[in-house]
Amino acid sequence: MKRINFTYYIPGVLVSTIFFVATGLILLKAWTVEHLGITLAVTSLPLLLLFIIDRWLWYITPFRFLLWVPDMRGTYDGTIFYENEKDQPDSLQCQLIVRQTGSHISVESSFYKEDGSLSSPSRSNVTSVVKRDDNTHQLIFTYTNEGSDHLSTHRGTNVLEFRADKTAGKSLTGQYYTNRRTKGTLNVNTNN
Repeated sequence: MKRINFTYYIPGVLVSTIFFVATGLILLKAWTVEHLGITLAVTSLPLLLLFIIDRWLWYITPFRFLLWVPDMRGTYDGTIFYENEKDQPDSLQCQLIVRQTGSHISVESSFYKEDGSLSSPSRSNVTSVVKRDDNTHQLIFTYTNEGSDHLSTHRGTNVLEFRADKTAGKSLTGQYYTNRRTKGTLNVNTNN
């Protein structure tokens, strides 16, 4: 199980929320003891609530105020453009699956040959979201591509601009490069 990482949380809002929830629980405990004769174990409840919010509720409106990172979850389909071994422009269809909680983001990528068969899968190793000065977001990740019968295992980095639009859906567009000294661009969208 992944640990909660507070990188994407807004610190002041998070601390204030924990303080008010803990205070409310202490008051609730005092009330239940006085009026019902029941003692509640309130020390672990804020942590349990934070865990539930981080895993399953972080993207829902009442809890969005705790985080600065946008909801990037989804299945993105599109094209990767690159230069092949003969330095000729080429492209492959690709699919990125972005999985996200309040504290963790991972990316799985699949690339497909012209006949539609899987060329090679890759999985992110280290993933980060950067909020730029113009309030746009970049998804930056290193990955390992497992290779295939015609492609050796390799590593690389993607730097992708994230855009979200209620009608057009979400998109990731940007560059990648690998330790094989190859590079290219990637353009994928969700199907909204």
